[in-house]
Amino acid sequence: MKPAMGYIYEAMRRAKNQIAKNFNNVEHRYREIRKIINTHWDFQLHRPLHAAAYYLNPKYHYDPNFNPNKEVKIGLYKVIEKMYPDVETRVEVDAQLDKFKRGLGLFGMDMAIITRDKKQPALWWDSHGEECKELQTLAIKVLSLTCSAMGCERNLSTFEHVHSKRRNRLEQQRLNACLC
Repeated sequence: MKPAMGYIYEAMRRAKNQIAKNFNNVEHRYREIRKIINTHWDFQLHRPLHAAAYYLNPKYHYDPNFNPNKEVKIGLYKVIEKMYPDVETRVEVDAQLDKFKRGLGLFGMDMAIITRDKKQPALWWDSHGEECKELQTLAIKVLSLTCSAMGCERNLSTFEHVHSKRRNRLEQQRLNACLC
C-alpha cells in the first residue's frame, strides 16, 4: 500500500470543487453537502500533519497553481515545532524550506523535476533532499505515514451496533407475534 498522507488535503480540495461544479457552482444547491463534508473534515480528518504533507508533496508544491493558504502554513509550522523543539533547528528548517520552495540545489535538478509527480513523495525526498537534512527527515517521516480511517470505522461500528440492535428487536417482535 502506498502512503496516502501527502494526498489527502488535495483530494478534499478537489472533491469540494467537483461537488460545486456538479451543482453548476450554485452555492445554495450544495451548501448542506459542503457543511457535512466540512464538519467531518474538521472533526476527524483535518490535522496539521495533513497540511504539512500537502505542502511537502513535490507533486503539488511545484504545481503552478499551488498556493498554500494560512491554514496549510500553520499546519506545517506546527509539525515543525513538534518535530524540532530546538529553536536553532527550526530556523535551519525554515531556511531549508526556502530552498525547497524555490527549487534550488538538488531540488532544481532535471531528475528531481522529472520525478516530482512520478515518484512517491517520501522516496522523492530520499533522493533529492540530501542538501536539506532536517527538512528531508521531516518530509520523509510525514510523507511515509498512511492515513487512518479509525474515526470513520468508529462511526460505522456505532451505526452497525445500533442497526443490529434495532434489527434484533424487530426480529424478536416478529417472533413474539408468531408465537401468540
